Amino acid sequence: MENPEVYSDAASPGRESLGEGSADLEKLLQTAEAENLQMVKLIDTERQRSTEFQKQIEETIAWTEQLEESTKNLDVEAKQLHNKFKQNREICEGLKKTSAVLDEHEEALRKKFEMISLERQTQLLQHQEDVEKYEKIWSRYARKYEDIPLAKELSKVKETAMNTEASVREVSEQITRVQSQIIEMEVEKTHMQGKNFFFVLLFSHYLEVAPM
Repeated sequence: MENPEVYSDAASPGRESLGEGSADLEKLLQTAEAENLQMVKLIDTERQRSTEFQKQIEETIAWTEQLEESTKNLDVEAKQLHNKFKQNREICEGLKKTSAVLDEHEEALRKKFEMISLERQTQLLQHQEDVEKYEKIWSRYARKYEDIPLAKELSKVKETAMNTEASVREVSEQITRVQSQIIEMEVEKTHMQGKNFFFVLLFSHYLEVAPM
């Protein structure tokens, strides 16, 4: 029969070793649990950050798409403005040429008017002399018109005087027509100059608002 004391003494070191192992395991479990909780918190934090980053990325993509659309619209507007600028420049060049032609035509009309005016003054002086001469002849023969054979000659003189007056009226009408043409050219030139000012003002505004 075995000695109980000897058995008890032999089993005691094993129990102590088992108790120490349980304590170490408990510590390991506690440590693992703490690390697990920390890892869960870290994962939640990273998940939140990932969600925020995803939201920022989506907002950035949306903003980029809007920016690209705006850039396309700006390109279209820039092309339209450039085409308008080219058209306005061509119109300005055409107006300059038209204005030059109008100036030349106006100068030609002025010279023609001056020439006709000089001719008219010369003709008027000549006609006045003729009229005075015919009036003297008429006055000389008026009282003897019915009694002398020079009545026919006096009639011719009177007819010539009437023709002279008609010629004077014709010259006056011609001068009036030339004056009307000059006035019309002045009005048209003023209208063209107003258009030139409008296009210059439009081009200046375009230069002010156009991107550098």
